[in-house]
Amino acid sequence: MWNQKRENRHCLFIMIKRVLHTLFPDKNLSKFPTTSLNKKLSLLDVGARGGISYPWNTEKSGNLNVILVEPDVQEAELLRKHHQGDILPYALWSEETELVLNINNSPGTSSVFQPNMPFLCQFDDSQRFEAKNKI
Repeated sequence: MWNQKRENRHCLFIMIKRVLHTLFPDKNLSKFPTTSLNKKLSLLDVGARGGISYPWNTEKSGNLNVILVEPDVQEAELLRKHHQGDILPYALWSEETELVLNINNSPGTSSVFQPNMPFLCQFDDSQRFEAKNKI
């Protein structure tokens, strides 16, 4: 059992190195600390609509501590029902304040910022950015 856990963590470690190498190709990651293999990693997903995706969703739950921040209460409840991780139904901001979240026709485009429709109308399917609700 212990060897299996270590092997799972090693696979996660290799995956993280690949992701980091993709994000930072000019950095030497060969000295990435192997002590990370003995620790549970945390993943923070801010704006977590739809839950975690590849490659993180392929990891066994024992290796990864998942924290999802999703301000849309309905979406946060869906994430909770699907046991995606610890759910925080809030918006994150640089200071404590109340914000209005624009829920757009395509919910994945929702934002606290107003859409710049004159700019977005230059593109196909721009109506997906139009707010249908505000919370």
